[in-house]
Amino acid sequence: MTITRRMTAFWASLALTAGMFLTNGSACARALAGVQGDVNGDGEFSLVDVVCLQRWLHGEDESLADWKAGDLNEDDLLDVFDLGLVKYTLIHGQMPEEFDLSVLPEYSGMAWIVVGDNTPDFSDL
Repeated sequence: MTITRRMTAFWASLALTAGMFLTNGSACARALAGVQGDVNGDGEFSLVDVVCLQRWLHGEDESLADWKAGDLNEDDLLDVFDLGLVKYTLIHGQMPEEFDLSVLPEYSGMAWIVVGDNTPDFSDL
């Protein structure tokens, strides 16, 4: 191998390695940044990420800087379930705890449920 080929191979491998650490879409970048939910790649998890993800799901935007950062349920799909988790995490500052689906009642065929004897208890505020 000539020196020119060695130098070319060296620079190519260096560029690939640097790309792994600098590309927002890579697992290495997410691990370094540690910003789960940051789909727009600005280094912060904020309301802007919620809006970006929602617009992407509605087909209003063509791409996200880091779709994997928005896959909070880690099923390799970006969908409304992730959007719900992103919103919950932004509001509460943490992911929700595991929910036991067995506590839910069987579906009764109605699209609604009466709560509080259908009597609102809103305050004057």
